[in-house]
Amino acid sequence: MPGISGHTHPSRRQPETSAPVWIDLPSADRQSLGDLGEQVGFPLELITYCLLDQRRPKVVPCDAWLYCAWQVPVFAARRDDVFFRFEEIKACLGPAAIVTTHGRVRGAKRPFASLVPDGDALVRERPGNLLVTLVERVADAYVSALEDLAVDPSVESQVRSQRGRHEHTAAATDLLRHAQAHRDAVQKLIVRGGRWLVTDEVERLRRVADRLADLAGDPRSFAGNPEPT
Repeated sequence: MPGISGHTHPSRRQPETSAPVWIDLPSADRQSLGDLGEQVGFPLELITYCLLDQRRPKVVPCDAWLYCAWQVPVFAARRDDVFFRFEEIKACLGPAAIVTTHGRVRGAKRPFASLVPDGDALVRERPGNLLVTLVERVADAYVSALEDLAVDPSVESQVRSQRGRHEHTAAATDLLRHAQAHRDAVQKLIVRGGRWLVTDEVERLRRVADRLADLAGDPRSFAGNPEPT
């Protein structure tokens, strides 16, 4: 089965095996997701969630599983035009497994692999650790994106015209709106994820939510003035 990380094939796992497994499906389809039903007890409802483009963060408990969708900002620029596109990563956390997949990805880039290259080691510790680390690094991506938009010279050069300044402000506003939506989703994960997460992981999520909330207090990120202060 393609996309299985590490050395453990889920179809060879015995039901009593407690060692966690990570399955990454870069381009999931109904067949590949359906195969997980017998292999790791993947619920049918999650197949539908994984095939949908959510376009906004989502946290949904589903039987013994927890479904999450997160959007990662990717900077793009054209002449007098600055914007971010958002690449979607979905993570399904089960009793002893985590399944990750992606929305439509441009080119051959795999967002999860670039954000969490140490995923194998993390999931061996605890499946929840992998999920929480993903959420932390998505937050890092928002912080970095806002910082780059505010002070990066290459970005500044894109926004010298009046139209460019307007696009810059619109990009910052859109980015901040997505970041705050992710903060709300992290708070939902704290409330709804208690069954899957240990105390330390919940505390890490609280710090992520606080960090995303603090973005609204950084005037450089979205004040409408692209010049560094």
